[in-house]
Amino acid sequence: MTQESEALLQLSKEDQIIQQSARKLEKIPQERNLIRKPLHSVETYLTELSKKVEKIQRQITLRERLIAIEKKKLDRSNKRMMTVSNQKEFSAMQKEVDETTRILRRTEDQILDLEEKALPLQAEITQANKELADKTKDLQGDLDELDGREKELQTRSTQAQAQREKLLTQVPQKLLGAYQALVARKIVPAAIEVSTASCYGCAMAIRPQVFNDIMRAGSGVCPTCRRLIFYKAPESKEEKEEPKAKQKKAVST
Repeated sequence: MTQESEALLQLSKEDQIIQQSARKLEKIPQERNLIRKPLHSVETYLTELSKKVEKIQRQITLRERLIAIEKKKLDRSNKRMMTVSNQKEFSAMQKEVDETTRILRRTEDQILDLEEKALPLQAEITQANKELADKTKDLQGDLDELDGREKELQTRSTQAQAQREKLLTQVPQKLLGAYQALVARKIVPAAIEVSTASCYGCAMAIRPQVFNDIMRAGSGVCPTCRRLIFYKAPESKEEKEEPKAKQKKAVST
């Protein structure tokens, strides 16, 4: 087998790794959501509680602004009372001061009521956060394992991409063009080795005459799926048994 053929076969393997990694990575968010599913109800409850507290806080803020405005109004009224020249004007100013004072007291009471409403909600938020932290801790092992698998897939894909770039320069343009046309049609792996009259890509049998031609030429095309096929002579009995012998030797030592 030529170096160009070996490079193309390795390129096919790298593309297969990239494709498989991409498919597995696409499933990671769904797997993560599935692991985190027990947390969703607590997170939803926390969101609802937070919205209620925020609504109360907005109401408090509006009343605090009103108090600031009324206090300024009260200060102006008190200063004006010092300059009135008759009883009628004094009575009118006193009435204005009394009304402003009532508004201030009523608004302050409303703020106290709102703060009392917020207290149990804040206690529930504290408890829900504790429950969320406990459940997250229980699931952390599964989440860490998934994060590790995601990182491993990303690393494998990156390495395969780098190796792919190197291999592209080692394959003749004509052969590379035929290969890339197959990949564009989502046929991956697009180049495979065969030792018997069967395509490992589509699992279809190859007619004897066609397979004989592939054996003689060293390469060919699958009549069914059009994958690029490269012939590899079957391993001899000794070659098959050699790895087993080495494995037994390693175990015995």
